[in-house]
Amino acid sequence: MEIYGLGLIGLCMFLGSFVGNLLGGFMGLNKDMGGVGFGMIFLIIITNQLNSRGYAISERVSKGITLTSALYIPIVVAMSATQDVVKAFSSGIVAIIIGLVVTLVCLGLVPIISKIGK
Repeated sequence: MEIYGLGLIGLCMFLGSFVGNLLGGFMGLNKDMGGVGFGMIFLIIITNQLNSRGYAISERVSKGITLTSALYIPIVVAMSATQDVVKAFSSGIVAIIIGLVVTLVCLGLVPIISKIGK
């Protein structure tokens, strides 16, 4: 089992958690707002920058990142199961509006992202 690349993922998750906590504090909440997502974005940016500058990621590091990505979905499902969705929706319309806006933005980005791969 390859564990290379986990240091890079750990760094990205640490940075993502830091940014998520800053965003949560900025919004007046004592929570991490999107730290895992920010961490994944940092991982994508860092690996793309390394590849574009000629520092190819070795196969072992790539396998370590693939291992973690295989674990990512079950971890996110477990984390989301602990969220109090009923309380979020009963606390106001803001959660509903934000959820709808984010969903519509993501749906709008699908055609744009699909053209990038062609």
